[in-house]
Amino acid sequence: MTVVGKPVGYLLTSGTYANYTLHVEWRWPANAAKSSNGGILVHISTGPIDRGTWPCCIQVQTKLQRAGDLILMGGATFAEPLSSAPGAQTLQLDRRQPSSERPLGEWNVCDVVCRDGTLECTVNGVKQNRVTGCKPASGKIGLQLEGTPWELRSFQLQPLP
Repeated sequence: MTVVGKPVGYLLTSGTYANYTLHVEWRWPANAAKSSNGGILVHISTGPIDRGTWPCCIQVQTKLQRAGDLILMGGATFAEPLSSAPGAQTLQLDRRQPSSERPLGEWNVCDVVCRDGTLECTVNGVKQNRVTGCKPASGKIGLQLEGTPWELRSFQLQPLP
């Protein structure tokens, strides 16, 4: 599936999930703009409240050269200290390892595991982030796009016992 990312927004699951694994395979086209931006939204608990578009959730960033960063949106929180400056509009925890993204035009894999308020994400097999005390700790799941073409070939959601 190819999505052009316009208008800015997100695709949303109909179900609500708390404990699950999520496997997403995406790529930016070979000629993608350096500003290409998207993300995986987890624990979506409310409708648009942030800048009239974004819900309360945690975003696993897939933005070009930032995959694996975590962004708190619409009032979401977790226990770990943020990388962003106090008072910043975008509340972010940078990935913990150097970029593990593949070159433009090649497929990337992001695996997210959410269990009992803990979120872990890997990008192409490299553990990029782990946070605890996530609030909300459950909700819908979405794929966010911000104005540039993006390709998806796999979205696999597996509830955990």
